Amino acid sequence: MRSTVRYLLALLLFAASVQLLATPRPLSAEELTKRYPSNTLIGDGKEGRVWNQLRQSVQEHMISRVEVELLRKKGSNDTFVNLRFGNGDTFENGRKIFLSDDQLQTVVWTVGSAPLGQPLVLNAYKGEVLVKAIRVYFGSPGGTPYVSNTQEDPKRTFSWRDAAANVTDGDEPKGKCARAFRVKPPRLEITSIEATGGLFSGKYAVKGTAHGACVEGAGYFEHGKLRQKITFPESDSYDHVEFSVATKTGENGEIRVYTTSGEEDIKYIDEIVAHEQSQYHQ
Repeated sequence: MRSTVRYLLALLLFAASVQLLATPRPLSAEELTKRYPSNTLIGDGKEGRVWNQLRQSVQEHMISRVEVELLRKKGSNDTFVNLRFGNGDTFENGRKIFLSDDQLQTVVWTVGSAPLGQPLVLNAYKGEVLVKAIRVYFGSPGGTPYVSNTQEDPKRTFSWRDAAANVTDGDEPKGKCARAFRVKPPRLEITSIEATGGLFSGKYAVKGTAHGACVEGAGYFEHGKLRQKITFPESDSYDHVEFSVATKTGENGEIRVYTTSGEEDIKYIDEIVAHEQSQYHQ
């Protein structure tokens, strides 16, 4: 009987210790808001623009909202940004924030969840955007998202829904995609990889299939620059195309496909080649 009681007590103590480890410690008043300086240029890699995204690791606590200080460097009124955790869904049901001019702005997303080990990922489309800083507010959600300049001029606030409506084309695929808050995430499938150069050239022909709807762009990138475009049909229906791209290791090579709502899939060339070589040597 005593051994049973001791066993039950040990189980209770173990469960309590696991709960303590799994529960984040309470934040102090100073930790409820955290500002991360950045000064990072991000873009979609299309039409000669830089390909880069901002990835910011944050504390493992509930996040109420995120503010981003940014400046549009290239693009026009259809330049937009979105935010997510890792490769998850973009915040606020796929919300795009359109940048109407080249002035410094602060844009805000309501989050209401914890990162669960994933970084905040900020993407820019149809332009290049300089990110000055990210400010994260921890705690329960509250307040209303807004877009304004740093002087909080109320005349400069605008509706992102209205901005999306300005880039529609009726019932054509382009119009349907522009109105869509979120579409099914695209997918890249690699079917073969073949060495095309000398033993140490690092050159490979990579073949595969790209799947997606409302695809904004697809291609092979090196150091953020588009090297080979993958032509995808303009359609709001889920479709696929086969591709073959000439790649090289050691060049930060990526095969990317992304949609008008900001969903994307990326395959990293160095990882693909390393995996293929490990399979070969097994």
